[in-house]
Amino acid sequence: MRRLPVLAVVREAYAFTFAHLGAIIALIWLPMALVTVLGFFAEQRIFAALQAAYAAHGAVVTAGPALLLFPGYIILAMLLYAAMMVAVAGLALGTRQPGRIPFHFGMAEWRLFRAWFGLTLFLLVPLVLIALGASALVPADPSAMTTIQASRLSLLVLLLAGAMIFVGLRFTFLLPGQAAGEGAADRGLLTRAWTLSGGNFWRIFAVV
Repeated sequence: MRRLPVLAVVREAYAFTFAHLGAIIALIWLPMALVTVLGFFAEQRIFAALQAAYAAHGAVVTAGPALLLFPGYIILAMLLYAAMMVAVAGLALGTRQPGRIPFHFGMAEWRLFRAWFGLTLFLLVPLVLIALGASALVPADPSAMTTIQASRLSLLVLLLAGAMIFVGLRFTFLLPGQAAGEGAADRGLLTRAWTLSGGNFWRIFAVV
């Protein structure tokens, strides 16, 4: 992929947004309302369950059923955000017309969701392993942590954050446009996104 012109991309993105603001709102208002309302009720239920569990002398296990709402909400939110992003990307690419039904979920949206879901699972395993490694650096009494231990933990957190940002931007920056404009398979979406973003990480970072 050729070098991304940062200022031109930012300028065109804002120009597109303001020129098509009404059409964008018409395309995304319903899934955005759904994800906001569902998120509110899911968070309220989870926080209430945790508060009740801690009030019962830390019996967090009693909050288990409510905590199961969290992964369910995340999956549903990913589906709704896939619908929104493909709609806006399609409007920018000319494959989606303004004024259509505000909620649509077809093959393009399904491809984007599956690519996101696969990427989430791919990142989850090393994230859990790193979290377990970090917990091993923390003594039973956190106040007894030495300066060296604290420095190692801080370095691990910084490396993890940097790696997540690098991988996340390299994979996700181009996915909505690919899903809306190409008929590639799920593996093709992720592979092509990684290939196209090669050599442009800092430019993508600047745009975002």
